[in-house]
Amino acid sequence: GTEAIFTSQAPSNIGTETADYGMVKAYENGLYFDGKYYFAPSTSTGAGTEGDPYIIGTTGQWDTFAAYVSNGTDNYSGKFLLLAADISVSTMMGASEANSFQGTFLGNNHTLTFTQGTAGSAFGQQNCAPFRFVKGATIRDLNVAGDIYTSQKFAAGLIAYSYGTTSVTNCHVATVIYSTVSGDGTHGGIIAMPGGTLSIEGCAYTGRLLTNKGTNNCGGFVAWHNDATISISNSLYAPGGSIPEGWSAINAGTTFVRDGSPTITRCYYTEPMGTAQATQAIAVATDDGLGDQVQAYSTLTIYQNGILCDGNYYKEAATLSGEGTEAEPYLINNEFEWRSFAAYVNNGNTYSGKFVRLTDDITASKTVGQRDDNPFSGTFLGNNHTITANIVSTTTGTGVNEQGVAPFHYIKNATIKNLTVGGTIASASYHTAGLVGFADGTNLIEGCAVTATINVSSNYAGGIIGHGLNSNTTIRGCAFAGTVNGVDGNRSNIGGIWGWSTSGTPTLEYCLEAG
Repeated sequence: GTEAIFTSQAPSNIGTETADYGMVKAYENGLYFDGKYYFAPSTSTGAGTEGDPYIIGTTGQWDTFAAYVSNGTDNYSGKFLLLAADISVSTMMGASEANSFQGTFLGNNHTLTFTQGTAGSAFGQQNCAPFRFVKGATIRDLNVAGDIYTSQKFAAGLIAYSYGTTSVTNCHVATVIYSTVSGDGTHGGIIAMPGGTLSIEGCAYTGRLLTNKGTNNCGGFVAWHNDATISISNSLYAPGGSIPEGWSAINAGTTFVRDGSPTITRCYYTEPMGTAQATQAIAVATDDGLGDQVQAYSTLTIYQNGILCDGNYYKEAATLSGEGTEAEPYLINNEFEWRSFAAYVNNGNTYSGKFVRLTDDITASKTVGQRDDNPFSGTFLGNNHTITANIVSTTTGTGVNEQGVAPFHYIKNATIKNLTVGGTIASASYHTAGLVGFADGTNLIEGCAVTATINVSSNYAGGIIGHGLNSNTTIRGCAFAGTVNGVDGNRSNIGGIWGWSTSGTPTLEYCLEAG
């Protein structure tokens, strides 16, 4: 016969079921009996030392080491494991605190693609992560990708539970977690539930935490402090990728560590998860203005004023000068300050009761305001300057996030005065506009002109406002002198000033449509 090892979870390469004998099920590469999967171990080279680590170069070798840890054969304390190739797995390493990984895992800058569950069949157990349980472990130089679909709590991109003193260095996690948990999910981009002491250095999370059931209580890096001593340094939270139809980003949580008293040093985020932690950063084209290099990892490069990840530079958001009053408004002097302003609004600063003034002509590719929970609600003084738009969105969908592409994506109880918008605005969704995508509440648009070219491949665009919702909006002394182009002839229900509204009440005074 063939030597077999066992694990309680189906190994990645067990294959499809070939026969069902009742108590025993046969698979292409193993057997199932009495709650355990039996399969032939894959041999590996190495002595487990730092100079000669055990080698994991195949899915079978990962499954073998994971099974040895999970069934208590070996916890690899004091031993070194090295990932020698990019591999794809579904088997988790560790089954409990007692049967946990306790060694050093060297990712060798390779990618571990971990996938568990599907959109139609979510994984139904808690603690879903490639490293399910670790204790006194070190993990470094590892990239992690893949998708986790879970219906239970404590899923994470790298580690579900840690005990003892755990160190994670130079790791880049891009795993997307899809949660169908209603309420408390306690999912973490990197780790769900730490214990003891946890140190994270030079790491990035660029996946997303998503839900279709209102999952909350999550963390961008760490889901819950769990009374652990936590330090995070030189790291980046930059969720990326598109959000599939029917899913939404989890926003009820904290950007890096939920609750507790973590030490967070020189860390950045591009958008917060719930409560913001660390420093807001804006994507920029070059390292100009980032200052001197502070620390280099293979995953990240840290500068005095920003960070480099995956070839993308991120710079600390600008602090707008001024006091925000009518006499001393916040000032936007250039394109980077516009993008910083947009980031502040999109991350929850509505500028309600505040004044913002444009001091020069600028270009803009970033839109201001997201949804009704993050609108612009202040007074924007264009100061007779021009924003030359270069805004392109190929996203389609029926949600507010996808529609209403415009320099001001969503306003509520706002005033915009003396501003000209030129350039090009292009969108594949409804309610594209030259100035405001969605107008909610009571608003005033005064002394503004749109000369931009608006290219749409969907309907209900507006020269100045795309969708008036249920608002009371006054448009006074404004002109549309731009062009609306319908790609493939899609340009029905277009308004020269006002595209559409639910039951909104627009008031137009002294306006000109000359487009």
